[in-house]
Amino acid sequence: GNIPNLYEGNSFNLSQLAITGKDQFGNNYNLINQPIAWAFVSGGNYASLSGNVLLGNSAGIGAIQATILGVKSNIINFTIRSRPIIKTLGLSGNIPVLSPGQQYDLSKLALRAIDQDGDTYTINNSQIIWTIASGYNFGTINRNILTASAGGSGTLIATIQGISSNPISFSVNSSSYLKFL
Repeated sequence: GNIPNLYEGNSFNLSQLAITGKDQFGNNYNLINQPIAWAFVSGGNYASLSGNVLLGNSAGIGAIQATILGVKSNIINFTIRSRPIIKTLGLSGNIPVLSPGQQYDLSKLALRAIDQDGDTYTINNSQIIWTIASGYNFGTINRNILTASAGGSGTLIATIQGISSNPISFSVNSSSYLKFL
């Protein structure tokens, strides 16, 4: 079997790997209840072994090998990756033109985070800090709700873990007023 890529601090139970044995005649050998000793072939500075558990300590690659009844298995490679860190945030979507007092739920916008490896980083709405970047007089934000306050336009951004997105525009119609009867 294969060991899936692990992040620093994550572990993998090696008993999930399928280990089979053959006797001197090529017949299957019963390994049930046989003790397994795991050892590093390389990369012992990136991971640690505790019984049947491989723990990722720091980013790097290595290999382990099982020994059962004095017989060594094939070499099994492993990769420990750094914990994902957001590298970029992309914000997209359109906020409709609002009227003073009208609200818009910013979670309707699409926000995509990419980590240091170029992979999609899973986010949830509670991680997002929404901020008005320009046009402070035209709206306010409480959590993920934009409330239009006066006629004009501005931009807002999303921030997660100190990384800010590109700005998205919002516009607020001027309040209508009675001009004549």
